[in-house]
Amino acid sequence: MLTANCYLKTFFYLCTLYIHKQVELITNILIEYLKHNKRIVVPKLGAFIVKQPSGIIRFSELMRADDGVLKALLMAYGVQELEASGMISRFVFEIRHAITSGKSFTVEHLGALKPISVKISSNKLMYFSNIINC
Repeated sequence: MLTANCYLKTFFYLCTLYIHKQVELITNILIEYLKHNKRIVVPKLGAFIVKQPSGIIRFSELMRADDGVLKALLMAYGVQELEASGMISRFVFEIRHAITSGKSFTVEHLGALKPISVKISSNKLMYFSNIINC
């Protein structure tokens, strides 16, 4: 007979696995999109920008406005619109949580977002390192 504690552990494990799969899908979309385009905006986070002609990817917090591209790409993968919005929000939350905790957040096959010590109105700024060529 399973205890309530066991059910909770299983529930949290499944939630973690689900979130990991969402982050993995968004990461894969970012990588594939940047192979053929100059930039992609992650709403309320910033933009990944391919610098020409080197193909080096940079990150800028200046472009945060939702242009709808990431959500449309998720929907093209069969994700419903409301779920796509939630996935993006969760992705942004995971990154911001890591940054405000003083940790880095690795975007697989792209690089890592890391906190820097400069603060503007209580938000820690981020920078992107370990860039690969696209």
